[in-house]
Amino acid sequence: KVNNLVGTVNKFLWRLEFATYMVEGTSGVSYGGLLACFHVVEANMMERRAEVQKLLKKYELILSISLPSVGTRDFTLPLR
Repeated sequence: KVNNLVGTVNKFLWRLEFATYMVEGTSGVSYGGLLACFHVVEANMMERRAEVQKLLKKYELILSISLPSVGTRDFTLPLR
C-alpha cells in the first residue's frame, strides 16, 4: 500500500516492524555481489529515508537504529 502511495513499487520494499510506529525499508532488488555494487547502497538508503520522510507529519522524525548498537550507552547520539 505504501509502495503504491509513494510511487516506488519494486524500487524499495516497506514492511511493518515490531510496533505500529516502526517500519523497515529495504532495497527492492539485490545489490549484486561485486565490490563495485557497494557504492549504490548508501545512495539507496538516502533515497529510502527521503521517501519515508514525505509521509511524516511536521513534528515527526525518523530514528534509524543499527541493531548491534541497541542497548549500548548513548546509542541514539548524535541525533542527526
